[in-house]
Amino acid sequence: MGYTTTIQPASEPVTLEQAKAQCRVDHADEDDLITALIKPARELAEHRTGRALITQTCEWVLPCLDGDKIAFPVAPVQSISSITYLDSNGVEQTLPTSVYALDKTGNGKHYLRLKCGQSWPSVLSQFDAVKITFVAGYGDADDVPAAVKQWMLLVIAFWYKNKESATDGSVVTELPTTFCEGLLHTVKIWGL
Repeated sequence: MGYTTTIQPASEPVTLEQAKAQCRVDHADEDDLITALIKPARELAEHRTGRALITQTCEWVLPCLDGDKIAFPVAPVQSISSITYLDSNGVEQTLPTSVYALDKTGNGKHYLRLKCGQSWPSVLSQFDAVKITFVAGYGDADDVPAAVKQWMLLVIAFWYKNKESATDGSVVTELPTTFCEGLLHTVKIWGL
């Protein structure tokens, strides 16, 4: 029932230069460290909001297709590349696009919708019987909401400032609660 990113974003929502400016670093000595903080900040933002920020390809595994509409585990969804399933004989089939559509009319969610007059096929009773490949994300860095990019910069600066407090060499993962609540409010409530 989970999804994985099979093709990672080609870029990040914020640049090294933006992150260095937020951290108030004007030399190249910390470039590797600051660069290493950008991807985890994006991943945390994506996890906390349920949004894909930069265009990426994902694979979503389901045990079945059921109901008139099925909510994608992440938004925004740009397109559905393919839906494959194991039929009742265990043979992989590709579901024709004439059966389904991408529905972007939900309040911040996107759905796989059954087209009028269509029905889902019978699938093998197996936890990974259905695989949906889709493209998600706002687009490139210019398309990511400014509030999310600003939140990422605050998180990167927080991690950079507190880098010595990580005793095991990992990135500090505890953030002030207001950072996360503010991002969730901005993205989910305002429908970004």
